[in-house]
Amino acid sequence: MVQSRVEKLSSFLFSLSVADWGIADISGLHPLSEAFPKALSVLVPYSPGFKDYTEKDFHNTLKKVNALTDDILSEISGFFQSERIKYRYIPQGGQDPESLLALFPHKLAAVRAGLGWIGKSSLLITRKYGPRVRLSTVLIDWDILCSEPVVHHFAVSGGISGTVLQNLSRRKRYDPDQ
Repeated sequence: MVQSRVEKLSSFLFSLSVADWGIADISGLHPLSEAFPKALSVLVPYSPGFKDYTEKDFHNTLKKVNALTDDILSEISGFFQSERIKYRYIPQGGQDPESLLALFPHKLAAVRAGLGWIGKSSLLITRKYGPRVRLSTVLIDWDILCSEPVVHHFAVSGGISGTVLQNLSRRKRYDPDQ
């Protein structure tokens, strides 16, 4: 049986450490969408792995997940090259050095790809992992069916997990006197 390109992509992404992914229609939403009307948004969750917060521990956690994400992006680039699909990956923290604006907003692709919604703190909130995810985006010029974008948050639609809601509500509040 011949596997379709979409089936190949799906199998390929889940063979990596990608927890979730989606395809976003970004037509007309960004200047880069003229050349790349779709975006592959991939999500890699992380857990801090420490009990007491320190900036050093958090920084080390992000360094590990960023290295994993870079490896995943390299593999995805190889996939698109082998399938002869025109693509442009957006680097983590990629900014225009003059304007300091992001090259492309990862959260835009993630929401349009149905991976989560933007919370009150402007973080992407996912159904399964809450806000603790690293996003990557690969812009593509490929006629592929897109995911349904998120149009309201999951708590309203009854879809966010109870564990995520409990963890979000148990966060320590910042106390400037401590």
